Amino acid sequence: MNIKKLFNKNRYIPKNISYPFLIIWALVVLFFSIDTVTQIASDKDTKQKTENVQGTQTVSFQKTPPTPTVTPASTPFAQQEARKPTPQANQAGTRTGKIISYKEWCSGGKQISIYENELITKKSTDGKTYTMTQGDWDCYEKKLQTNQNKLVQGVWDNVKANAANSGYSVCIYKAKFDVDECGKKCNDTWAYYKDACAAGYTGESPLIESSTERYSECIDENSDINSQCQAKCTNDYQTALKKCSSDAGYQ
Repeated sequence: MNIKKLFNKNRYIPKNISYPFLIIWALVVLFFSIDTVTQIASDKDTKQKTENVQGTQTVSFQKTPPTPTVTPASTPFAQQEARKPTPQANQAGTRTGKIISYKEWCSGGKQISIYENELITKKSTDGKTYTMTQGDWDCYEKKLQTNQNKLVQGVWDNVKANAANSGYSVCIYKAKFDVDECGKKCNDTWAYYKDACAAGYTGESPLIESSTERYSECIDENSDINSQCQAKCTNDYQTALKKCSSDAGYQ
């Protein structure tokens, strides 16, 4: 192959150069040409891969934490406020007057706040008038009854101790006690009916006709009932006395 003719006076071939040097020069040029082509091809391939990678969409998965569930309180604050203790209503369910401070007798002197109309003023069985709540009235009357029972029992114990050999004395005492209790019940009943007659006369009770004549009849009728009640007490007492004498051997 004619190398010189191949390059055909190419600018890469210096003039006045020998053939050995020309061959070396051609090899050098060929080496750099091949290296350049290889580098270009390598850069192109790298660029293509980079574009492919950049064009790839990235899909990521992220766990969403569960939304916390908030459970509301079972009782709203407003309802809790409404549960604060308030003064108790009286039996009629109405509250009137101002709120006052009251010391409970039944609970040992506990201080409470109540409405004025929750206090009840009346006469107790001990004959005295008090102003208390219904609860204190119940406690007080129960205490009086308990004390009365203890008193009666104490009297009986003393009678039996002082007259252990006298059954007659004990029997007489019991008969007298029974007749007194019987008379009290008759009087209480009579007082109740007198109030009922008066309520009918004033129109406060629709069960009894409102007239002066009817009021008089009502009083007379119940007066007779009271007389019969007292008479029965007396008869029972006389019968008890006779039994005491009979049991003691006096008859």
